[in-house]
Amino acid sequence: MRRITFLALVAPVLLVAVVLCAQQPPAGQSQQQRPTFRAATNVVRVDVIVTGRNGAPVADLQASDFEVSEDGRPQSIDTFRFVEVREQPGAPAPREIRSLEDEATEAARDDVRLLVILLDDLHMSNGGAVRARPALERFVTREVGPSDLIALTTPLAPTSTIGFTRDKSSVLSRIQKFLPRPVDGPEIMGSPAEVSQVRNEVTMSSLKGLAIHLGTLREGRKAILLVSEGFGLEAREFGDMSSVLEAANRNNTAIYTLDPRGLSFANDSWTQDTLRTLADNTDGRAIVNTNDFDAGLQQVVRDLSAYYLIGYTSNASQTADGRFHEIKVRVKRPGLQARARKGYWAPTAEERAREMAPAKPEAPAGVTRARSTIAEAPRGMTIRTWLGTSRGDRGRTRVTFVWEPAPPPAGTILSDLRAARVALVASGPSGEPYFSGRAPDGPLAPPAATPGSPVAGRTSSRLVFDVPPGRMRLKLSVEGADTHVIETDAREVDVPDFSAPAVTLSTPAVFAARTVREFRALASEGIVPTAERRFSRTERLLVRFEARGPGDSTPQVAARTLNRNGQEMAVLAVQPDAARAHAYTIDLPLAGFPPSEYLIEITAKGESGEAKQIVAIRVTG
Repeated sequence: MRRITFLALVAPVLLVAVVLCAQQPPAGQSQQQRPTFRAATNVVRVDVIVTGRNGAPVADLQASDFEVSEDGRPQSIDTFRFVEVREQPGAPAPREIRSLEDEATEAARDDVRLLVILLDDLHMSNGGAVRARPALERFVTREVGPSDLIALTTPLAPTSTIGFTRDKSSVLSRIQKFLPRPVDGPEIMGSPAEVSQVRNEVTMSSLKGLAIHLGTLREGRKAILLVSEGFGLEAREFGDMSSVLEAANRNNTAIYTLDPRGLSFANDSWTQDTLRTLADNTDGRAIVNTNDFDAGLQQVVRDLSAYYLIGYTSNASQTADGRFHEIKVRVKRPGLQARARKGYWAPTAEERAREMAPAKPEAPAGVTRARSTIAEAPRGMTIRTWLGTSRGDRGRTRVTFVWEPAPPPAGTILSDLRAARVALVASGPSGEPYFSGRAPDGPLAPPAATPGSPVAGRTSSRLVFDVPPGRMRLKLSVEGADTHVIETDAREVDVPDFSAPAVTLSTPAVFAARTVREFRALASEGIVPTAERRFSRTERLLVRFEARGPGDSTPQVAARTLNRNGQEMAVLAVQPDAARAHAYTIDLPLAGFPPSEYLIEITAKGESGEAKQIVAIRVTG
């Protein structure tokens, strides 16, 4: 299941084909959470698959049965353990994945297989997709176990939206709907050579980001199954491929490749060689030049089910030479075959310095969460979103969903996917329907679907609906002008309870204007908040929110600006909204703010406690 990053839920998201954003850990994870076997430490860990003559895994070996060498020099084994994943009859039902915390906890377990299926719709023909779908359906249905964690994604999807699940039905549904992107599709424009180059870069960058992301989850073996018809062999692609191999080996991630064309393209060594290179150099396997997809896919699960995890201290890693170091593993017992990754890249001096530097003091959790909303935008999506909550009717919570088109950066050869509307479906934790609608128009659009923005060039639309407090599931489809679905995403969110006897603050809504006329227009009820959190110094912001105490009492409300580290800069004037009870506004011209990141902290206090909201913005020149 893919997830959308709603900012406060809401990270601004831009469509860009060349990723690399996934090289950074997901928001909320520090650099120290990278896997301990990475080459930036002295300890190198490598998983070894050992099989007998019959191809079955061998499970009774000891450390003394192995010989490990690095660059031809013998190494002493420091850590050693056998990892085996086996479904136990009568075992309790595995934990359902409902949050990122569930995902992280379950992914760290040795008895859970971890697999990402990357459907390379940029390098897939219609015939290949037709052949791939039934093979993948059989694989997920028959081979993926109830405790396994599986994710399905495509190259243009940002790594930050990858979500693992145990719900095989959702994965099967997405496989059944999978279609390749047309060669002349609108997501990438340019000459044929430019289109081919960028498509190759996108898929390679996606592979690299996935390997790094998997490395943050655990040190044991992980796998990426790349379903693709392969790539060209130009020098630039080989450079991109080298970075993928480096990331996969650093993060102990095996890449398996499946060419769905089968034997009909047995002589196409040009593209199949790229698939073999990815697999052979990451201890995966290439399922190419064959129509027996099932046998190859079964091997993926077998490789993830039984392996030895061996660790040794590397002098080469300690010297931080930044070079590739070859690893060879041999089993002393005759008749056995050992497979392991071919080596690793040692850290550079710069990486070693970062590793040894003392940890920087962490900002408060609220500040960190707020700043994550203005982090570098995840690449691969076409819209920015914002989700706000406030008090609704009859004890329910009012949800406001806002989206804006996010054009690609200037100077790229990528085109805007021209998002025309967004279809949103909200449901309860057990699937009970809450709401469905489209913004700004469409057959399902309710009267509350309202477009509009006072700022020239910034167009936003919203949907408003009431739901019970608690867990809520959101499914999002971005549609083009012809109703073609461009992107789909899903997310689970916690809906606060505004009827509880406590001080409450709604999610602050941000409006922007560049002229006096635009600012006056913000008083209109039809004006939609912006999902953008980056503004120029020529803009003037209006921040609106509601504050209530128990029994509709009025709490004390205050606001201030903070720097990016959470230190106070200035107290802000908060004005009651004369037109609405319990509503307040903050008028914030940005002309006096030097380019940087800032926080707007809003606090409401009463006898029963206090509530706080933080909005992060970035001011540009």
